[in-house]
Amino acid sequence: MAGLEHILGVFWKAGRCPVLVVNDTDHWGVSPEVAEGFFGQTARALGQRDMVLLVAAQTEYAQLAGYAAVSQTFTAQIALPALPDAPAGISRILQHRIDREDVAVTVDELVEPEALALVGDAYLESVDDGRGGDLRRTLAVARTALELALNDPAAKTIRAGHVQEAIGRSPLTPARIL
Repeated sequence: MAGLEHILGVFWKAGRCPVLVVNDTDHWGVSPEVAEGFFGQTARALGQRDMVLLVAAQTEYAQLAGYAAVSQTFTAQIALPALPDAPAGISRILQHRIDREDVAVTVDELVEPEALALVGDAYLESVDDGRGGDLRRTLAVARTALELALNDPAAKTIRAGHVQEAIGRSPLTPARIL
């Protein structure tokens, strides 16, 4: 904590408000105790420092006792909403990623409609009470389906079977563990 205090002091001396962003909380799914420990101890200690603390917490973790205890000290909590049209939203995200790589192909040329609908379903499986679902898992499903299609000599596009197998390889987390 002394090192952190020193770093925070450097920011304040430079006239800047330090902001610490904690992300990837969905990767804690291997242990609810780790998440409880973070919220019950680490987040509480960080929240007492002279900085802005932003924590991206999965819906399941926001239901833990440690989160409930520390959330009383929060200035605000924001729940991201679920995509209103999962296949269309996923399609836009995938197209953005394709465009970023300068590949001259559209999602519609690459992914069969039934396959895209299944990717949307994979996202919807993780939506809880209208809150945003597990986009990281959804993109992992899409990536795995792409790899399966690339290794399928008969495939010219990503088909529903590729997505179904990818979903099987990418179980929902952390909800199944909690």
